[in-house]
Amino acid sequence: MSAAVALDDLPRAYAFYDTYVQASGAEAPILLRPIAVHELQNVAAGAALDPRLRAEALERLGRTGDAKALNDLRQTSGLSRQTLLDDTALARLGDRDARQRIASAASSTDFTDKTAVAEAIRRSGNASQAPLLIPLLQHPDPYTRAAAVEGLAELGYTAAILAMRPLVSDPAVEVRSKAALALTRLGDAAGRETIERMKRSPVADVRLRAVEVDPSITAGERLLIIRPILADPDPMTRLRAAELLVKDDPEAARPILLELIRDPDSTPRREAGRVIETMTPPDLGLYRAMMADREPWVRMYGAGAILKAPAIIGG
Repeated sequence: MSAAVALDDLPRAYAFYDTYVQASGAEAPILLRPIAVHELQNVAAGAALDPRLRAEALERLGRTGDAKALNDLRQTSGLSRQTLLDDTALARLGDRDARQRIASAASSTDFTDKTAVAEAIRRSGNASQAPLLIPLLQHPDPYTRAAAVEGLAELGYTAAILAMRPLVSDPAVEVRSKAALALTRLGDAAGRETIERMKRSPVADVRLRAVEVDPSITAGERLLIIRPILADPDPMTRLRAAELLVKDDPEAARPILLELIRDPDSTPRREAGRVIETMTPPDLGLYRAMMADREPWVRMYGAGAILKAPAIIGG
């Protein structure tokens, strides 16, 4: 099978693997890994029009120590959205130079897309860069202000609470909503009234957003709100409910995710794949099926999950 992968003959490699599984009755992570690596390489190579997909595929390869993937992420230069995406991937892999470039983009007057900068700081997961988001709370673009409050909350930067409170009264409704959610997530009472009102909303997605960020919600109340939404007619709403339920009740979330990973619409499949990649225990048969999907994001998530799985399931 390795020869087939080396020759870029993935159909032959898949056929070999499927024959092995049928004959042995067991999945084999060690055989799937080279296929997953090649699948990620193909996804990255074919993502010229989707720089975020390319960066995420290369990041998953980079986690395995793939030198070419790391080098490809470092090839972009200058300040651009693609550079930020590549630097975000590198920063998540611990690259200090990439973190410094993100910081430079935050203060640069030449790079005006500060929403992209705020998203890069949030996604990099580096809490030490959270202070860079505070000036963006005053940015004239409401999308940038909203991205900044989300980033501060996700990075757990409680020192920003005082600066964030005025945004609960922001002229932009999206900023007001996200500020209330962010403050509640950080444990501040300024957004509590908004959160309690959201929990009672007739709109399922609004209730889910409140559940997601409320640190004081009890397990019982959380499940009471989420479980009925698993039957919502909208697939993306069901997906969001399942995602929030994964940690508390994975057995209830799993059937929804298995349903949506087979949805004819690529958007639910893509988002279901994102959640499935993070779930435990690993399901190699499901990951193998995801790598056969026509949607490259789904293939990437399936391959990424295989690379994260232990070499011996149960070992």
